[in-house]
Amino acid sequence: MLGFTTPEFWYVFSGFLLISFGVLRRFSARSPITPAMIYFVLGLLCSPLVLDRIDLHQRDAHILEALSEFIVIISVFSAALKLKIRRGDRRAVLIFRLAVLAMLITIGTTAGVGSWLLGLSFPAALLLASILAPTDPVLASAVQVDHKDDRDIVRQALTGEAGVNDSTAFPFIYLAMALLGLRELGAYGMTWAWQDLFYGIGI
Repeated sequence: MLGFTTPEFWYVFSGFLLISFGVLRRFSARSPITPAMIYFVLGLLCSPLVLDRIDLHQRDAHILEALSEFIVIISVFSAALKLKIRRGDRRAVLIFRLAVLAMLITIGTTAGVGSWLLGLSFPAALLLASILAPTDPVLASAVQVDHKDDRDIVRQALTGEAGVNDSTAFPFIYLAMALLGLRELGAYGMTWAWQDLFYGIGI
């Protein structure tokens, strides 16, 4: 029997949510209620505010982290399968500009705002900026690619950007954590540069 706090239960529960998303998607087009709203209500019911079945800080943190990573991987991978970008396609350039250049500019400016205007330390401002900078239109059905033959250049660019932008952001998240003393930075930042920047993104 699956306990409410066991990893097996949460994997089954997540599978139920993924399946229900496919079922509810047919009805969401004709209704103002979206699957995201239903999932939000379910999460609120499980939170300490109502049933107190999820402890984000201690008991269930590692389980929810693993499930979140799994769901994001599946979502990004399924959206990537719909993309048809060939060599020399200008949509690849748009994705690069959105996912790399725009991301770097957003991280830099947001970190500056957090440091200068909000009075945060630079590591804290960098961490905040790196978390806020990535967008995830891959999880928003209204702006992502609908099917493999969808040629809309805006949806193609946004879906591709959503799958790549996390690769741009995560080295800076790890850099902020290293500056906060939560990870190893190394001499002149070499440990961070090798493990999180070159090796992490390359692999």
